[in-house]
Amino acid sequence: MKPTYNTRSQAKRPKFSEEAEVAEHLAARTAIKSLLVPPAQVMYKNQLQEYTQKNVKQLPIYQTVNVGFPHAPKFRAKVLVDGSEYESKSTYPTKKEAEQAVAKIAYECIHNKIDARDISLIYKEPMLCKSILYEFAVKRNLDRPIYNTRYTEGPSSVYICHLVLGGKTYKGELAGSKQMAKQVAAQAAIESLMETDAGMLYEIIMSKNKSHPSNLQGQKASIERAVACFNTDGIVGSSGSGPK
Repeated sequence: MKPTYNTRSQAKRPKFSEEAEVAEHLAARTAIKSLLVPPAQVMYKNQLQEYTQKNVKQLPIYQTVNVGFPHAPKFRAKVLVDGSEYESKSTYPTKKEAEQAVAKIAYECIHNKIDARDISLIYKEPMLCKSILYEFAVKRNLDRPIYNTRYTEGPSSVYICHLVLGGKTYKGELAGSKQMAKQVAAQAAIESLMETDAGMLYEIIMSKNKSHPSNLQGQKASIERAVACFNTDGIVGSSGSGPK
């Protein structure tokens, strides 16, 4: 007797419809395109718009021109922000890339154009410098600053401090107390870091300004008195003028 087979009980592999497969391919293609967009480009254009909104300014106005050919385009972009125009010298194959590139230029220029007078009202106040420098170290993923303060013998009781941050050593001015010596060493570090990290320090310093209970003019009066200590025998926070 020949064996019989029940072919109906065999499991059948599921078959996707043609429409479902097409949908999957389209979804995958969209995902790949989104991953190919450099995150830095998206960030700069968004950041530039946020800057204008927060400061109640007109939104950026972009102007893009093709300096190449229709079959081989080369786009160059300009952007107008707060009355200033920024232009990219390089060209790009798409308008979007050109706009993102010029947005980066504008954003970085704006954050590096620091009004030294207003900034000095904050970071030249020694009592805020340690706080500013600590926050900078956190944002840069650096070890916390290490302060080395020593007493200097002489006619006056003065201290001097060296601090280490990010593998670099910064030396402060002579000060009338140990705590003030640390603050002015932090101040020296901030002044040096302004040359390379002005954008980040600007944001930190301005956040200190916003959190201060008094207005800017009130700060100026008190800060000018503190900064005047630098003009007294080259000693910051000398006896009677600074914290002990």
